[in-house]
Amino acid sequence: MKLMISYKGINKLMLNGTSHDEIVKFVHENFFLKMSKWTMYYIDSDDDAISLDSELDVATMFETVEKE
Repeated sequence: MKLMISYKGINKLMLNGTSHDEIVKFVHENFFLKMSKWTMYYIDSDDDAISLDSELDVATMFETVEKE
């Protein structure tokens, strides 16, 4: 699945984001940020911001997106 990751107006496209660890690694490599300085979340179909703090959260996000 493709993920668009934005930070301070800079957008980076991650082509194969499949796990929490891969997404964190991508952010570290592309934005040089320590984990304590940023958070991950997505906006669900109800316009709620859902935090992505674990592998389970990321898996739930992918399942939710695939159903839409």
